[in-house]
Amino acid sequence: MFGVVFGAVLQYWFGQRAETRRNVHLRRTEAYVDLVKAMAGLAKTGGDLQGDAARNFAALYAEARARVAIYG
Repeated sequence: MFGVVFGAVLQYWFGQRAETRRNVHLRRTEAYVDLVKAMAGLAKTGGDLQGDAARNFAALYAEARARVAIYG
């Protein structure tokens, strides 16, 4: 009986750990994709931050850069 309970607890613990790692990996990937997208958008605007699109890309860049700093 103890083995069954112990096995169930271990399975739950390992499942939660795997899910956490998967979520961190997903967030890290999204941060890098957004960073590259923002850099490409800023390059496309030619560094001119006067338009709405350029300001949106600059905001996306700042947000993605912060997320890259958090997630690695």
